[in-house]
Amino acid sequence: MKEIKKFGVLSVGKVFAVIGFIMTVLQVILLAVVFAVDPTIALQYGIDASQFGASEIAMNIVVVTFVYFVVGLFSAFVYNLVVKYTGGINVDLDEARVRVARVKVAKVKSKKKK
Repeated sequence: MKEIKKFGVLSVGKVFAVIGFIMTVLQVILLAVVFAVDPTIALQYGIDASQFGASEIAMNIVVVTFVYFVVGLFSAFVYNLVVKYTGGINVDLDEARVRVARVKVAKVKSKKKK
């Protein structure tokens, strides 16, 4: 068992942002299909589908992606604070599948200037 003792705050934020972007794009596509098939569905929920143009959709994607990024930053930051008191998350890794690349570093002789 390995233990996760710290998350990189920025890396978690980036992963959350990508997840938020993908989920928002899927949501926009799904809503576009639903509204195209039956525009009255939006009206049942008090939404005027004709108000949503390309700029509103793009802004929605940008804002939601940013919110996911901030939530990822906050989550990793809080985890890093709490882990000191609770211990890390235990992860069982298949050691045979984890390969570490070993790189040999060549020694370079420097030439002295005369």
